[in-house]
Amino acid sequence: MEQELQRLRRDTSMNSSQLSYVEETLQKTQGLLEEKNDTVVDLEEKLHCCEEDRRTSVQHVKDLEGQLQEVRDEMHDTLEKLQELRDLLQATQLGADERQISLEKLSAELSWANWTWSSETIPWR
Repeated sequence: MEQELQRLRRDTSMNSSQLSYVEETLQKTQGLLEEKNDTVVDLEEKLHCCEEDRRTSVQHVKDLEGQLQEVRDEMHDTLEKLQELRDLLQATQLGADERQISLEKLSAELSWANWTWSSETIPWR
């Protein structure tokens, strides 16, 4: 009976040591689990921020693309107006050149007429 009691005490002592080891391991595991849980929470927050940043960036890109299209449309309209103005300027220049030629012809004719008239009137002086 005494031997059985000693054996039980020894077993109890061993079980107690094993239980202490298991409890210590459990506490360490719980600490690691809490750290991992905190890490997961931090990562989820970062993910949420990144998703929000991505959505904001996508919207910003859409806004910039819209502005770019507006600028392209304005540039197209401006180019068309400039082409119209160039055509008008060319037509105006052509008209001005034709009038200049006409004026030069008239001036030459007038000079000839004046010279001719002066030559005819000289004997009457």
